[in-house]
Amino acid sequence: MKKEWKTPEVELLTVQMTMLGHNGDDLDNDFEDGTPRGDLTFS
Repeated sequence: MKKEWKTPEVELLTVQMTMLGHNGDDLDNDFEDGTPRGDLTFS
């Protein structure tokens, strides 16, 4: 039995939806990819 291919659903995300936050705060700086979470600073 052959499976039918279905078009995936795409959800458009805004910048606010993709930002890593800490208690709703923003990052203090631009950090390199792979920066350990403990090294990130928030304001």
